[in-house]
Amino acid sequence: MVLEVGFGPGIGLTEAWKRIKDGKGRVYGIDISQAMLESATHKLEKQIASGKVNLAIGDVMRLPFEENTFDRIFHTNCFYFWSEPLTCAKELRRVMKPEALMITGMNVAGVQKVKGDGYMKYGNPDLEMYLETLKSAGYSEIVREDIKHEGKEVAHTFIYASPNKN
Repeated sequence: MVLEVGFGPGIGLTEAWKRIKDGKGRVYGIDISQAMLESATHKLEKQIASGKVNLAIGDVMRLPFEENTFDRIFHTNCFYFWSEPLTCAKELRRVMKPEALMITGMNVAGVQKVKGDGYMKYGNPDLEMYLETLKSAGYSEIVREDIKHEGKEVAHTFIYASPNKN
């Protein structure tokens, strides 16, 4: 089972569904926005009808899932809007199976531009703070991968993390 947090218009959900559509897996999505739920529901109407995709309104601080539910969790351009990052990271860890993997993606160049232009009034896109939050929340095997644009500046960052096995 796969969970996308902050699924927006459903781009990531569509890609996840393509990977599980012929198997036994299921894709779940949670977003705090009613507008995004409506957009993604419209985009994924057939996948939802097939029972392979389930979407819900919800807050990452209080996920409506049981412990040890998900094999994979992913979120993109999301963590920096969490009002309580440690609480959210712990909540995600709670719903992860012991051998699960969480992937965080961030369009670093895009976020820096938006922030530089004065549009990001809320949120903290500090990747070092996020990495420390993951450690404090009980994740291990944390790996950061920076992808550079034309070899010059970091354009995208991916962070891979698994729950501690203790």
